Amino acid sequence: MEKDNFTSYPVIDAVDLRVFDSRLPDYGISGYLDLLGFRPQVITLLENSIEQLHSNDGKINNELLPYLWCAERGMPGGTVWSKRQLYGLVEAAHEQGIQFYMGSLCVPNKFPEYGSRAEWLYQHADVFDIFVTLRDGSSLKEVNGEINPLRRLSDGRFYEDVFIEDLIRYLNDYHMDGFFAGDGWCGLAVTLAEGDFHDDMIAQFEEWSGIMVEGSSTPEKAAFIWDRPENRALWIKFYAARWTGFYKKVYTALKKAGKELASLDPWARGPVDALYDYGIDYREIAKVGYSGLCLQAREENWGRNNGDWMYSWESGERISIPAIRAMAPELKLFWATCICNAPEHWIATKDARNVLERQSFSLPTLTYLDKNGDWKRALEGLLFIFGTDSDRGDWDFFRARWDFAFELPIRRTYGPALVYSERIHRAHLDLGARWQLTASPMNLVICGLPMHSAVNIEDIGNAGADAYLLVDPLGISDEEVLALMRKQEEGAGVIVIGKTDNPLLEKMLGIRKTDALQGTMLRDNSNGAVLMDHCPELDIADTKTDSAESMIDVVCGEEVRTLFSVNRDKKGPAIYIRRMHEWKKDQKAGRYFEDQREFIAGQPDSVDRRISELLCEICGFVVHSDTGQLFAHEVEDGIHIGVENSATCFYSKITLEFPEEVKRYSDYSLQRYTPAGYIHFDPTPKHLSVTVPPDNAIQIKVELEGNGNE
Repeated sequence: MEKDNFTSYPVIDAVDLRVFDSRLPDYGISGYLDLLGFRPQVITLLENSIEQLHSNDGKINNELLPYLWCAERGMPGGTVWSKRQLYGLVEAAHEQGIQFYMGSLCVPNKFPEYGSRAEWLYQHADVFDIFVTLRDGSSLKEVNGEINPLRRLSDGRFYEDVFIEDLIRYLNDYHMDGFFAGDGWCGLAVTLAEGDFHDDMIAQFEEWSGIMVEGSSTPEKAAFIWDRPENRALWIKFYAARWTGFYKKVYTALKKAGKELASLDPWARGPVDALYDYGIDYREIAKVGYSGLCLQAREENWGRNNGDWMYSWESGERISIPAIRAMAPELKLFWATCICNAPEHWIATKDARNVLERQSFSLPTLTYLDKNGDWKRALEGLLFIFGTDSDRGDWDFFRARWDFAFELPIRRTYGPALVYSERIHRAHLDLGARWQLTASPMNLVICGLPMHSAVNIEDIGNAGADAYLLVDPLGISDEEVLALMRKQEEGAGVIVIGKTDNPLLEKMLGIRKTDALQGTMLRDNSNGAVLMDHCPELDIADTKTDSAESMIDVVCGEEVRTLFSVNRDKKGPAIYIRRMHEWKKDQKAGRYFEDQREFIAGQPDSVDRRISELLCEICGFVVHSDTGQLFAHEVEDGIHIGVENSATCFYSKITLEFPEEVKRYSDYSLQRYTPAGYIHFDPTPKHLSVTVPPDNAIQIKVELEGNGNE
């Protein structure tokens, strides 16, 4: 293989040693690259425990490595490696022009299924007693062995100081180029509500906050911290300060040593949920300096197998990924795509190939607007989890789609941009409440709203989006409202979802708050149809219109409130939606849904579909559909449209509507012979119809009459 056969976008390939062969002269590196058909910029081991770093004695000799360090979870099928052979593999990768990282996990360190565990860690548990303690007082030491790198050791030293010293020694000894922080290094594998409530973390919290935690037992102390909103806010901020300090210390030391740092994300979370659930503040961590953070958009694995759909499904990630970059544009963000992991019993290249294909077209085309008003890709590149157990046909299939998506010449993105505001984020956090930035937009996306971009309200002045969508804007300043009003005066739509507490914003929207009543039904004022004959949401009936027109009413006996209104007193419409969706609070042992029936009940309903339809009609987006999910970008020679059918077990016929007559359209030859979707012959001038199979997408190039896209 030619040594310049790198992808045009950065690729980090996470593997275990099973893909190589310790018996070959080049340790199997050339054979593996031939299997891939391309050259990743970075290869990282990702199956290892911290014990590999701490047990290193600096001797590169023929001593054999424990097999658990060679094959993830000790899975059979690999070769045995010595220290000298591992060193040789790193040098062989360097000869190919590839960087080589050491990666390790904080969890799991114990594998009951395989009858193995990280022996060194357990043998030295008297000093390295950093196993996570849950809020009920139990330890994860004998469950999955999860550790907390923010803790102090039993001798009083901060673990991070010992870790940094041993890590740099290890990387130097093996000539490795950096460290990849895997599961549990960027937010623990348990949420802040669950742990770590070890006495040491509580003591650190007391030192940081200046308050004394009440209670004589771990459950009592945990309740004092998490169940009181003011203390919950402090606990979240404390963990954020600790993680930011941790990464600053690690990155500074690695940079001084000439090494790189990358990590996985806090479990597929966007900017708000990462902070609220795991104490990770992307904005602050990005200031530290970072080679890259890899976000686990894992619909094909978590979303399908574990029911964690809101974050790990593509429709959730198209909210999270652009919002992260709007919050922290300097943060290099990678898509951690789940290819294949036989030891964990999922092989997505075979199990969910169509889902991976759909993600491969859509996620790399997500965008955000920078301070200059330019459309930027939200993702820098890819991380493979794992580059193991796939064949050449798999790699050829996906490489073609990744090349297409990452190289698509995007000039602009159509549809609304999600608005991120640090002020609103902090206002919710100070209340100890989650800013529900994910749930409501995601429901509208599933219903056809073509939203796949974001903008920081600090950068909105030069932005040129069709519309701007703001969620639950408690704490918004008058200056931020005025910035939105200027966008409205330029002709863009402004969409506000949720509660309001700013009089200037309410005047802009043409609404006023009033007494809350129990709704009895929802009525569509365009045709008088009843959208819902009961209103389970108890907090939606507290808004009336002044200058705005109510499009959907909440009927409360003899009284009427508004659910959806539009104010047209400026060039662009100002739209208000009172209905809010929230992330479910009663998760079931890590699963969002208990069964398929509950999952279906949690899907968007007819009200969400009508709201999405009204948004598209009022704002006049360049294309909208009657169902399904949309991506729409201006490219060099027309409009690129991605039409998706997810969250359904049926084929969907989707009709697209354009403001101009369709002059020319085609699919891409890349997809022509795969079950991606089928274009109908449609003589209607401003319409185009497609049929998309379950969980698939079709990519279409469209040229409209008179839109300047020649």
